[in-house]
Amino acid sequence: MSKTLAKCVRSFFRLAPSVNLFKVAGLPRSVAHVKDFIAEIPNGIATEGGANLSSDGRLIAELSELFSVESPEKHRLFEFKWKRLFPKIPHFKGNVVSLTADCHNNNSHWIYDTIPRILLLRKHSQIPDKIYLSHKLPFQKRTLKLLGFQEEQIIDCNKIPYISADNLIVSSFPHTFPPSEWVCSGLRDTFFPVMASKNPLSSKRIFISRSDATYRYVPNEDDIFEDLLRDRGFVKVTLSDKSFEEQVRIFYDAECIVSPHGSGLANLVFSRPGTKVLEVFHPEFVCTCFWKTAVMCKLDYAFQIGIPPSVPQTLTPPYQDIIFDPEMLQRSLELLEIDTMKKKIEEKDVKASDYFCADLPLYSKTSVA
Repeated sequence: MSKTLAKCVRSFFRLAPSVNLFKVAGLPRSVAHVKDFIAEIPNGIATEGGANLSSDGRLIAELSELFSVESPEKHRLFEFKWKRLFPKIPHFKGNVVSLTADCHNNNSHWIYDTIPRILLLRKHSQIPDKIYLSHKLPFQKRTLKLLGFQEEQIIDCNKIPYISADNLIVSSFPHTFPPSEWVCSGLRDTFFPVMASKNPLSSKRIFISRSDATYRYVPNEDDIFEDLLRDRGFVKVTLSDKSFEEQVRIFYDAECIVSPHGSGLANLVFSRPGTKVLEVFHPEFVCTCFWKTAVMCKLDYAFQIGIPPSVPQTLTPPYQDIIFDPEMLQRSLELLEIDTMKKKIEEKDVKASDYFCADLPLYSKTSVA
């Protein structure tokens, strides 16, 4: 029975052959080799998960997000779900921009994937009647408001999983990491003018807490903060209770940032050159995305591997707790000259990258994302 239903799903959602893309989207064949572009799909269909389709329901792979998907044929759109048997697809008149993505409810992906697509559209003077994207989380609502969008312009994909439009406009998905120079400069130029006028913190040395997160906690967070960070002038901050404008200000003002791996580090794009950053990873999951951001933004970046958990974990490594190694943290702070860092960052010659990589412990199961 389930196989029959799956066939019904595929009878509506199909994969468009590449030759059809350029007929539907009106793009030259060379567009496949262009890094950033905008396409228009007459009577196109968009989905909540970042898939964009032709009017007859064919997935256009080149215009759809394929994050963590091996091939277009294995896109999650083709997985069986009851709502896909006879999907209700409301039609919107005029120009509608599709900005949905599979990970758009993650702060990091929102900043580096969704917002740059808006900037790209503006660069090419695309003024839509409506935009289709996620509009439920505080950082999404706030940034869209700062970008000048009104409530009536927004179609929330969390409420409407599929739409079609007279003219569906889709921009290419940016190559997130490393972020391109135009993405970094575009984000700074857009949000620096609206960042909070006053820093809500009392120090420019910050430790980012994950006590407000739903996964990837730091079990010994209180101990390492009290024993090693407080006396060095650090303050602990949870970013979920800070406005977007405050987060921009916090990272802009910061002279040193210590943090477990997490999406809050997406704000590194707002930090000034020379800012010292220490990121701590789970021993079986090392993600290079924020190192690449730090390199692009000329930050003084170092990383540290945490302690392997002593009890079995139910979650996969990317979601498991991160346990700081106090001795290594002490050594890392010394190598970064946190104890004596009193002059302006720009006056420092020490680069953490000169010290770190050769001295890190290696784990055979480490996966690099």
